[in-house]
Amino acid sequence: MSTKVETSQGVVIGSEAGGITSFKGIRYAAPPVGELRFAAPTPPPSWTGERDCRNFGPISLQHIDPLSVVIPGCEWNFYDPDATQSEDCLNLNVWTPDTSASLPVLLWIHGGAFLAGSGTGLWSDGSTFAREHNVVVVTINYRLGAFGFLVAEDDQAEGGLSANNGLLDQIAALQWVKENVAAFGGDPSRVCIFGESAGAMSISVLLGTPRAEGLFSRAIIQSGHHDAVRTLEQAQRVSERFLAKFDLSGPEALAQLRALDASTVMDAQAILTTESAVPFTMVVDGHILPVHPIDTIAAGSATSVPLLIGTNTDENRLFLALGWGPGVLEGTFADRVAGLFSSTATSSGKRAELTGELLGLYATDGDDELDLEQEISNDRMWRAPVRELSNTYRGVGGTVFSYEFAFSSPVREGELRACHALEIPFVFGNLHQRGVNEFAGEELADGSPAGTISKQMNAAWAEFARSGVPTAEGLETWQKTSPSGDEQMCFGAETSFRQDPHNEKISWWLRHKDMMVPRVDL
Repeated sequence: MSTKVETSQGVVIGSEAGGITSFKGIRYAAPPVGELRFAAPTPPPSWTGERDCRNFGPISLQHIDPLSVVIPGCEWNFYDPDATQSEDCLNLNVWTPDTSASLPVLLWIHGGAFLAGSGTGLWSDGSTFAREHNVVVVTINYRLGAFGFLVAEDDQAEGGLSANNGLLDQIAALQWVKENVAAFGGDPSRVCIFGESAGAMSISVLLGTPRAEGLFSRAIIQSGHHDAVRTLEQAQRVSERFLAKFDLSGPEALAQLRALDASTVMDAQAILTTESAVPFTMVVDGHILPVHPIDTIAAGSATSVPLLIGTNTDENRLFLALGWGPGVLEGTFADRVAGLFSSTATSSGKRAELTGELLGLYATDGDDELDLEQEISNDRMWRAPVRELSNTYRGVGGTVFSYEFAFSSPVREGELRACHALEIPFVFGNLHQRGVNEFAGEELADGSPAGTISKQMNAAWAEFARSGVPTAEGLETWQKTSPSGDEQMCFGAETSFRQDPHNEKISWWLRHKDMMVPRVDL
């Protein structure tokens, strides 16, 4: 059965299944090809007649994510089995239970280190959300890697720079939703943006950029924060390394890059990713991002937008499995801990003192060094910046609800624990989807511990989109974070609202932030 909806560009045809109508591959911007490669998105073209939107559109150009090599089946988090890649990727997908209603909207921004992922992943299919909780779900594709975040001279661009085009894609998608979602049964005044990892990092930026003001009314940050944003100087150094692979520089570089085959650009990007785990990300360019988003948030830019934010207990266990874990430096455990401190600590004569403090805070007799390094990385890379963002948000009058996802995966002999990205199929109510059992184990049915957590998270996220307060049947009262900043809902073997047990260590990291090496490699 098909359903027709009229958008501002023309009529689209979707398909109905199980009481939910989906519309896939709807353009929200013009194809970013030719002279529009490395340029800001422009409005999508209109059409006459009807456009078939029953199948996903192309996803952004990317290399196969290594997660699927290590954990077979996890590729379906990143893309639909039939997905195709193209530069012409600026499209979105909509799931709705009722095109005549005015329902809350959940807009998902996918993760993948700004290098991989899409809005077509099976684990982020919007059907369960829409069917169980009477909401509209939107997922988007945006430009990744160099195509989305290269910084280069461009006299046709604002400020004379091409930068943050992937961020501008996200904003263009939000603008399209504001203008069109009512036709799909969504309420444009109740748009909740949510995302994980790079998608969550994106949301921290959207909260702090004037360009996105008024385009959403709630925000959910899953395993992400503001600290992946680079200064202009840092981003230019990365981009110079990329351009050097073509022996390009200066104002003519972009024109020559636009003339190359896209696969050639991707080959150079692949080389760069062997030098830097996250080579491309958002940048304070002075125009799209006039200042760092944490400073804009501290000035009160987003106080009217309730925020739900949290981390997974064992974020870095995923990166350890992928070979990206800590402990790669030579030397003793103490040497590696000392390596976390910057030249500022050395010049001030505090490196030895701080190293001793840190070892005393974490290490106890009999502890496994790998476990200690993992705990240090989880606090330093995830919990501390998330707490800093939460404190900043709350400190200027914003409403914050905090969580920790603590379900421990039994796969790979329990190696992954409650690792990065594990919560995604739980949030979407998609434990039944292909490949989830490879990541979360086989005990996923309704009534199982995993099934109960999924139902609670799926319902709480939907209710947060609806009212700004996360609630769910069987879930105790989820209070907003108080001035102490350490209360959270913990989703685990015994889900409960509690004081954050990591509080002392998080506070230490925040006190010594200026003494540490950057979290994002340059």
